[in-house]
Amino acid sequence: MPRLALLFLLLPASALAGVVLPDDLPDHPDRTPLTVVSQEVDVRIVDQVATTTLVQVFRNDSPAPVAGTYQLPLGEQTSVQEYAFWVDGHRVVSSVAAKADAEETFEAAARDGHDAALLASTDPNTFTARFTELAPGQTRRFEVITSELLPYEAGTVRWSHPLDYASMGLPPVDELVVRVRIEDSKPITAAALGPLPTTVHHLPDGSVEVRGATFGEVPGQDLELTYELTSSDFGLALRTWEDGDGDGYFVAMVAPQEEAGDQDVVRKDVAFVFDVSGSMDGYKIDQARSALKACLNLMNPGDGLYLLAFNDGLDPLSNRVQTLDEATRAEATAFVDQLRAGGGTNIRDAVVDGLSALADSDRPTALVFLTDGQGGRPASEVLAAVDAANPGDRTRIFSFGVGHDVAAPLLERLGHENRGSYTAIQGGAAIDEAVGAFYASIAKPVLTDLALDFGPDVVVNRSYPATLPDIYAGQRLVVSGRYRRRDSMSPDALLTVSGSIGGDARTLEVPVAFGGDEHPWVGRLWAKRRAEHLQAQIRMHGETPEAKNEIVALSTQWQFATAYTSLVAHADPRVASLTPARVKPGDPVLKIPAPAGAIGVTAFLPFGEVKELVWDAEETVWTTRFLVPRSANDGVYWIHVVVTGDDGATTWFRVSYTVDTTAPVLRAEVPSSGLPGQSLAMTARPIVGFLELGEAMIQSLGRDAATRAKAFADIKSVVARVPGTSIEAVLTSDADATPGWHGSLDLPEDLAPGRYRVEITATDVAGNKHTVVEPLEVLGGAVADAEVGHD
Repeated sequence: MPRLALLFLLLPASALAGVVLPDDLPDHPDRTPLTVVSQEVDVRIVDQVATTTLVQVFRNDSPAPVAGTYQLPLGEQTSVQEYAFWVDGHRVVSSVAAKADAEETFEAAARDGHDAALLASTDPNTFTARFTELAPGQTRRFEVITSELLPYEAGTVRWSHPLDYASMGLPPVDELVVRVRIEDSKPITAAALGPLPTTVHHLPDGSVEVRGATFGEVPGQDLELTYELTSSDFGLALRTWEDGDGDGYFVAMVAPQEEAGDQDVVRKDVAFVFDVSGSMDGYKIDQARSALKACLNLMNPGDGLYLLAFNDGLDPLSNRVQTLDEATRAEATAFVDQLRAGGGTNIRDAVVDGLSALADSDRPTALVFLTDGQGGRPASEVLAAVDAANPGDRTRIFSFGVGHDVAAPLLERLGHENRGSYTAIQGGAAIDEAVGAFYASIAKPVLTDLALDFGPDVVVNRSYPATLPDIYAGQRLVVSGRYRRRDSMSPDALLTVSGSIGGDARTLEVPVAFGGDEHPWVGRLWAKRRAEHLQAQIRMHGETPEAKNEIVALSTQWQFATAYTSLVAHADPRVASLTPARVKPGDPVLKIPAPAGAIGVTAFLPFGEVKELVWDAEETVWTTRFLVPRSANDGVYWIHVVVTGDDGATTWFRVSYTVDTTAPVLRAEVPSSGLPGQSLAMTARPIVGFLELGEAMIQSLGRDAATRAKAFADIKSVVARVPGTSIEAVLTSDADATPGWHGSLDLPEDLAPGRYRVEITATDVAGNKHTVVEPLEVLGGAVADAEVGHD
């Protein structure tokens, strides 16, 4: 029977924390969710871009087979770049394809009886995977790799990971290990990870490593990592990447100093234009009043204020921009308190009036516009009037649409075409919180009139944002784009960053080196921004074949799902494989399912060796053996294989294997004595926790003892023997008993009394063995008679 998994990206569920939820079948109403045997979270953060690898192993501890759903919530800026599941020891990796192609692959796999999975992108907030039945005691491994640009505020960077198992009533996690490495162009002054017990190491190269772990506990809070950056001036971080196939990619991150004082803040003139039409009646008008008063409280003394309430008419606080002082703030607050909802919606005249009030300002200007309606005039007419009233996009427009019945394309164009932004406030979300949080972020402009100049020998194109905005206190600007070097032999250039801080012109010149292959995430970040730009153009102007095709091409090249693409994973019976996948130093066999007519198949091994594979006509795969050095440390290693087809096109495979020289560690429970003819029950459990290893084991494994300890899924067999006799028993995992391996030793009737020993040997999938020896006294004579009499 094929194992098919149908994956969806759905709306977020508030209680999810990377868990497996069984189906609620009527004949098993009391079934509990699967046990999380182990969970490893590996994070690498470079200049506030995080790549997170989550590996989870689940076990079915219920007495019946379980089918269900794997669910993992994602942040708004998080995207899945790789998903993998394991089938019969093989790692099956997803890839992105156009929706129709992905569905065709999935359906074909179903017809052929192959394992497959399909992920459709309907909402980017939850990763959901249907999985087929797990037998009692069976484990399943899920791997998800995500990437995201982390939130930054006033020198503090935050990363979070969902982990609230307690609220769902889930069983304890046997082993949870978190490893984070942080690199940044600015000095990292502090780092903390909660709620786990953690260690923090500041390394000589300026990076920071944070590690945490728990064993046998039920996490009750999400993981939260924060780290602090500091600088005395505006900082610049520039990363570049070239793939050797055309233009390069760059990401520039610019932030003012974290220690900006009031003297550095640029005073500005702001127009607040708020809808008070009849449809705003009720909680909306109450929230709008609260939002306006929150903005008034956040304004800096000396800022300019123009306040306009509108419906089918216009109701300004004053006919001109007023300089804000305490008297003006009080007057404006009283004006807001008396606002009432009624009438129609005149978007065009309201926005034009606000722009006209700001037209004569000699300071930075912004217009904050909020409405819940459509307006009575065509969008083209409104946009034309705004263009005429705002020449050169001088005033930034920040628009907010409340509810679902709004002119979203119009409001989005108002924001994006006037160097501002658009925010949708839906689902009963608090208007005052959304607008107040936004205005807090722009209340204190510090770095204005920003420009980047790469010099005459570097040509920049398709950079986002296309027009550089002002940067506000505590905020960060991320610019991503493509570049072309006019002189490809010269890798160096001089980047000049210019702008004004507190009204004073500043210039920063930074030598930069282009090229290299250390930061491929730079290209992926640009590709996502390019796709988001094209999707915004489609929302505002309608779909074109060119835009759609480019989104599909970017998505498939850089492996992220969009409205036009899906992730599909297909376990071809001829899957790229390495046998065995968990090895001791030796010579495993690599098999790649490339066409027989391929020009060549080349494997790049992790120890620097390059191997050419040969065609095996009997198995219809390309294959080779290679040597794993005896000096190789335990851990996971990757082999990269390139297949060159007869048309010159190349396909890449990636296969992992684990070097494992550490035997599993057991704790055995065996009766100390028994009678001839008696059956002795015994239990063996693996020691998987750091605290359970014992001092001797800790010393033998070193500091990484916890990460190298064995999980239940690693043990292949457990056998008990009595040396010198034919007594032997195979211990098995019993879903009706406590977790572990259980069995019994049958003592023969004619077994001579005396002292024996029981050897319980665990063998893992790599062939490592560990034996526990327990004493056993077989009773006889008067002792046996006494035991029988006692019974």
